[in-house]
Parts: sequence; C-alpha cells; structure tokens
Amino acid sequence: KNLLHTQQGQNFNSLGILEISEIALQELLENTLQHRDYIKNAPIRLLVFDNRIEMLNHGCLPNGLRVQELRYGHPVVRNNLMVSFAFHSLPYRGLGSGIKRALEQQPDIVFHNDTEGNQFIVTIPRTPKN
Repeated sequence: KNLLHTQQGQNFNSLGILEISEIALQELLENTLQHRDYIKNAPIRLLVFDNRIEMLNHGCLPNGLRVQELRYGHPVVRNNLMVSFAFHSLPYRGLGSGIKRALEQQPDIVFHNDTEGNQFIVTIPRTPKN
C-alpha cells in the first residue's frame, strides 16, 4: 500500500511495476526472519519512508561475519531450525543465495552492522515522491 507502482511502458490499465524489486524485498525479509537473534525479545521493524525502506533486526551479524562477506554469499546459519523450516515452507533457493539475488535485482541496497546499537539494518533507497 505504501509503495508505488510506476508505469514503465505498460498501457494505462496495467498495475505498473513496483518501485522496489519484489524479489529483493522477499529475499531480504526472509533473511531477516531466518537469521535474526531470537534470544533478543524485540520485533523486526520494517519502516517505509519517502526516500528509503529500512529493515531493522535486533542482533548484529553472527560469528565475526562482516558486511562485505554478505555480498559474496558466505552463509552463516544462526538458526538451524528456521533454515530447515524455510527449506520446506518458503520459496527457498539455496543457502547463501538470498543476498546475492536481492543485490542483482536492487544493487543500491545498503547493509549496516550497528554493533553499538546491537542491530543489523538493511536500507533500500527510494526515489522521493514529488
């Protein structure tokens, strides 16, 4: 509801194309759910602003994983049970492939491992509304 569909060569009766890649949104949300720190009793937050979308997840990257390594598909499983569930229940495409797929569809995604705030933030820029 809060994201725009734009006409990109379609006729005027079409729904248009979502301004943010649906594949990127799906992959990032699945990763947020599967790899969150469930010891922390805090909700995942999905915030939609005029100029960006943010996914905030309590808990930093696990086991010394660095943001740069995410881009190369280095999987570090934090929740084996959740990953097992995803394999059977979600449109699972392979361990370590979600971030790469999201970046292929939406290359301007920004990842921030906030160690002071003990949270991981994914930001997807949007074109501001006029």
